[in-house]
Amino acid sequence: MLDCQAKLISSHKPQATSHNLDQSKAQKFVEIALKEFADKVHGKFGTHIKGEPEDQIRSPFEIFIKAVGNALDISVNAIGETLLADRLGRPDYAITIDSIPSGFVELKAPEKGALAEKFKGHDKEQWERFRALPNILYTDGIEWALYRTGELTRSATLAGNPCILASKAVGKDDAVAILAIITDFLNWQPIVPTTAKQLAFYLAPLCRMLKNDV
Repeated sequence: MLDCQAKLISSHKPQATSHNLDQSKAQKFVEIALKEFADKVHGKFGTHIKGEPEDQIRSPFEIFIKAVGNALDISVNAIGETLLADRLGRPDYAITIDSIPSGFVELKAPEKGALAEKFKGHDKEQWERFRALPNILYTDGIEWALYRTGELTRSATLAGNPCILASKAVGKDDAVAILAIITDFLNWQPIVPTTAKQLAFYLAPLCRMLKNDV
């Protein structure tokens, strides 16, 4: 059985809310964090030394997700390269709130996109595995998409490309949209199946993946 998924289903955590911070202040904090994220991404791509594109958004993302957590008055930690059991793979991050597993994040190279329907090759094959996860956020630093057990629940796209435009890539409404996605992602509550039908529903994506592996 899946160790990480089992923890997600069975863990109970406090809901991530901005109850200690009004929404307008949270949006302002996230706008600042998003622009700093964009500046850091631009800095990574603005050097004469070229690295793997996906790797260049890792550090900026870690700083950003913790900043959003601070804006929501919660303790967020990003644990890199968490190996899932049963050959599901290794998402870029497992996210914990107050040390309790909350979800996963998969980063893509800028301009690859975050919508699973557009994935090809390795990214598509990887998605077929990760779609079994109950709470996973995809982003290429421009596009952001939140999935729950294979279903898209929210998505947003920055006004521009941070690799080129730095903080100018952040549009006036982007902070609102990204805050909504991240808040929803961090707000995910484990659902404990209480009937055989519910259990079958949550296990179906995993069973399909394992069947394809045989």
